[in-house]
Amino acid sequence: MKNLTRWHRLSAWLVFSVIVGLLPLGFDLLAHVDSGRHVYSDILSRGQLSLVAVVVAGGSLGEVVLSETVAANRTLKIWTIGSLVVLLALQAGWYADTAARASATPSDFDTHSVVKWTSVAFFATVVAGASAIWLSCLEPE
Repeated sequence: MKNLTRWHRLSAWLVFSVIVGLLPLGFDLLAHVDSGRHVYSDILSRGQLSLVAVVVAGGSLGEVVLSETVAANRTLKIWTIGSLVVLLALQAGWYADTAARASATPSDFDTHSVVKWTSVAFFATVVAGASAIWLSCLEPE
């Protein structure tokens, strides 16, 4: 692992954590493309994007926690770990709430706000995760 550059580690993380994590949603999208409905909203309104975000955040969190950190980067590491923990908890709770509300009161369920906010939180998780991977690659002195 020491021979890999930061860009290699970040690329591997993007491919094997983020893109592979999104594959089930992609296959679901392809399976429903011919339905003529707003497939994107139908798929993402069920909260699965939050589950992918939990996995992405968890993997990134593990990388940054186990990495050695130089003294100059300790504050950045604390903020990165804190943001990942918050995003992980937010996404896990959000999924549980979305799943419960969707099954309990489907007529009152606002799918557009679920899609919008889970997408925003997912992209925030990807940014925080990428930051964690980048930080975990910084060599200690």
